[in-house]
Amino acid sequence: MKKRGQVTIFIILGMVILAAVGFVYVVKTDYFKSEFEKEQNKVKVPSQLAPVKNFLDSCVAQLVEDGADILGARAGYYKRLPVDVIPRSIVNPFSNSLQLFGNVEIPYWYYESANNIQVNQMPTVEEMEAEILTYVSENFNEYCISQLSSFVEQGYDIELDTFGNNGSITIQDTHIETIFHFPISIELNEVSVELEKHFADVDVNLGRLYDVAKIIMQEENKEFFLEEKTLDVMSVYGEIPYSEIEFSCEKKVWSKQEVVDDFKKIISTNLGALRIDGSDFGRDRDIYNYFVLDVGNVRGLNTATFSYMEDWPFEVNVYPEENGILVGDAITQHAGGIAGDFLSDIVCINNYHFVYDVKYPVLVTLVDDEGYVFQFSTMVSIDNNQLRENTLGNFEYESEGDLGNSFCGNAIIDTTVAVIDASSMGYVSDADVFFKCFTTECNMGNTESDGLLDTNFPQCINGLVRANKQGYFSTEETISTNVASQTTVLLEPIYELNYEIKVIENGNVRNPDEDEAVVFILTENNTGFITNGDGSEDTIELISGDYSVKSYITKNSEFDIEIDGGEVMKCVNVPRSGILGIFFKEEKCFNFNLEDAEMDEVVVGGAEFEFSVSRNIAQSEEITFYTVFNKIPEDYDDVYDIQTSIILNAFSEGFKYPVIA
Repeated sequence: MKKRGQVTIFIILGMVILAAVGFVYVVKTDYFKSEFEKEQNKVKVPSQLAPVKNFLDSCVAQLVEDGADILGARAGYYKRLPVDVIPRSIVNPFSNSLQLFGNVEIPYWYYESANNIQVNQMPTVEEMEAEILTYVSENFNEYCISQLSSFVEQGYDIELDTFGNNGSITIQDTHIETIFHFPISIELNEVSVELEKHFADVDVNLGRLYDVAKIIMQEENKEFFLEEKTLDVMSVYGEIPYSEIEFSCEKKVWSKQEVVDDFKKIISTNLGALRIDGSDFGRDRDIYNYFVLDVGNVRGLNTATFSYMEDWPFEVNVYPEENGILVGDAITQHAGGIAGDFLSDIVCINNYHFVYDVKYPVLVTLVDDEGYVFQFSTMVSIDNNQLRENTLGNFEYESEGDLGNSFCGNAIIDTTVAVIDASSMGYVSDADVFFKCFTTECNMGNTESDGLLDTNFPQCINGLVRANKQGYFSTEETISTNVASQTTVLLEPIYELNYEIKVIENGNVRNPDEDEAVVFILTENNTGFITNGDGSEDTIELISGDYSVKSYITKNSEFDIEIDGGEVMKCVNVPRSGILGIFFKEEKCFNFNLEDAEMDEVVVGGAEFEFSVSRNIAQSEEITFYTVFNKIPEDYDDVYDIQTSIILNAFSEGFKYPVIA
């Protein structure tokens, strides 16, 4: 009895094990199979008809491979290329794609349109699958069906269904699964079969490289690493005037065209040095780390290159510029008054700061170990010396062109503009309203007593509206007038205050000496409003806001001030030429023989600092400014030391910020 029970247990265990093995077999052979594999396994074709089936499947596979190559070469697009509402032309050279040559275009995954709208047009996987299916459908008859005549000559009877074709494409990491619907009846020696679907599983890393490209684009959209490299180039290379204070008596002048030509060459060279961490490249020196970009997981990537060719579009707007010439500003360029006249004779201080808007395309090319290529383009954008998006407000440039005399007269879109006093938030009547689209500006009329202008505007995407009225400083607002729109323009009141200038010397506050001239230059950071005071007038104009202030003291003596000369050595770090020039630097030193000099005017101090003016300034009557006296220079080293001190004086003990009363 006991033995019989043991046998029963063994039988039950055996059945459980057998069921488990069967379950694993079923799971392995069916449950985890893709829909493609399940559908493919359903098709049973007699051996004598298999050659036709194999040919059709092979032909579909070749079309899928060709379609994948096209998508790889064209940023994931085939037929459904995005349409630019403003066609490529001399006024829109970038359009929405990079034109390599002829009609070969690589769509941008990110770009700024001609009217400054930011556009992302990265295709989805589903869109790419539809593109490949379109390619297969368009070419199946010509490259596959047309070749069936050779089988007819061998005795096969082939009939085609005319209801059309469709199917499904599934892009995986390393292969593309295709089920293409095109019913075909095949018969040979009274053996027949109807093939409704044709199957292809093509080994190609389209999915994997698309994922890598997507990671790179997402990282660029997040970190702006291409814009960062561009700003590095601008600040390092001497061929591109950027921002500098120099102890030099030579006036700095550049040709904009030469700057742009050098800029393009430098960008082309340095972009070519960029590499993606995780790809296959030589990395035997830590010095290359600057050019290595870590964008995360880049499985299956052999090489990645970033390219700009000098014949591709490259847009540079520089401020200040006049007739194609860039000229470094002296520190007193906007000072005016008696102090400005004194300072303008000082030729050993060169201060320049250029503001750039830059746009250019970059082609990103990815290659896997099998040689498959996926590439896309993107646009690099520097806006007012910032990464892609300007957060400091707009600089005003002079109009350089016209959209046509008919633009302002073609006003058809109902638009309402409200002009408001930014301090009291009350409406401002009789303000002149202007509307700018590209480089054309139209006078749209004046606000009524309720502060409103309700009229028709010309059509424009991202146009600029501003308002002018005596006693106010105008800001600009962006508005799109392709549909009925409304916007509000704030006018900042300009306040006129009495002011005093005080000098801090050795911690003590005093009035400027009779032989001293002091100038203050104030720039409001958000609006670009500039004002100055040099003591020649009793009042100064201010608006509320955050200011950057520069002040300088010059000393004028009826007896010449003697500056001792001598031999001095000046050393500077300059970039090395070559592909790694952006990162490597070398020190170059020069000996200068400076003769004794007698000067009737020298810089003896100053200060640079930030301060804010609140809207309470409306109740104020006077402001007192403070600056710092350093010393009377006795040699050229003293002159240089004073220039350095001016930047740091605001941090010294005893310094005072402006006092508003």
